[in-house]
Amino acid sequence: MSILKLLPIPLLALLIITGCDNNTGEPDNTPTIYDSGSMAEDCCGVIYYQSVSGNSPGAYVYMVLEYQGRAVSYGNAVWVEGEYTELLSVSSAYVNLPSEELFKKVYMTTEPEDIGFTEKSHIARDAYPVGMALADTGCSACCTKTLRRYAIWAIKKGLDSLTGVSAEIETHWNMLCPDYEQHALSAAWVGLQNDLPPATFTNFVQMGYMTWRRPGYGTDSLVYVEFRGEEDSADYWHIDCSNEIPPPYEGDFHHYKSEVNSSNGTVMFWYDGSNIYNISAPWWSGRTCRYPSWRCEIDGRESDMGGTSQDPLYFNDCEYRQLNGSYQWANFGEIDDWIQATPQLYDPDQWGISYAHHSLSMWDNYPLGTVP
Repeated sequence: MSILKLLPIPLLALLIITGCDNNTGEPDNTPTIYDSGSMAEDCCGVIYYQSVSGNSPGAYVYMVLEYQGRAVSYGNAVWVEGEYTELLSVSSAYVNLPSEELFKKVYMTTEPEDIGFTEKSHIARDAYPVGMALADTGCSACCTKTLRRYAIWAIKKGLDSLTGVSAEIETHWNMLCPDYEQHALSAAWVGLQNDLPPATFTNFVQMGYMTWRRPGYGTDSLVYVEFRGEEDSADYWHIDCSNEIPPPYEGDFHHYKSEVNSSNGTVMFWYDGSNIYNISAPWWSGRTCRYPSWRCEIDGRESDMGGTSQDPLYFNDCEYRQLNGSYQWANFGEIDDWIQATPQLYDPDQWGISYAHHSLSMWDNYPLGTVP
């Protein structure tokens, strides 16, 4: 995201709002919201900000833009708990509607699955005019950012004590958003995690491949492993792509497996049946994960994700393992499965996913060079 200019706006009136516990509509301890303090140019529109402050028993808070009562863009959700002050934002990129007819609205929900689905979320701040927009800066060479990455995922819930996850993943090397001064990536991976999107992952173990652009270091296509323990632990975060595995060829299938050995605090990664990494991670001793995940993700909304509608990216033979158990088929479609793409209210059909038994296919309907 390119912020060219930041414009102050006088702080407007303090508003008292009613929150919600478990989406029942019952009031909690009335968190307060202050109106926006600034807005800034975005690559393809305007970013609007709003400060949220209060005391919450725990909920996700997010802001949307509405046009004639219909949500047309939504911002990144933030988890708030206890005393908090957070800055929410939402972009008008791709909206292409007059700013004088756009309204901001803040929503709260306790359920991560309901983020982006306003009919399932509690209204925490009613509609308010966005104010005067800045000049449109055009939409060439965009690399739109958010606090979290955009993704297509399949996550099995209702499990516990996860120690392993695997799949055979097809290789698709994708184009990245064209602002070459911006960090960007497009990845496919299998992993174990202890949080659900859009929450920031506190700890996870994952392995896959990615196209990765780091300004000043160029762009690489590589197989990688990554894990995170807890903050302040010696093994808080680790990523390694220095192995000698050559980048797989476009269209090839390879088997990826991520595991945790909770008995001795080791994370292990397997590629095509070979144990390529065993890494000591003491924080993981005695610990397991809650969710197995199969995922494509991008940094930079304009980057391509997965395959295309004509040539999807496939995850085959998806399996998971629980502590002291053996690997089991994913059997997608069970009641607790969560299978979707990051909601895009301005274009809900940008990314797609389908499943059958133990396989997934993921795709981008508008890869670079096409017009939505």
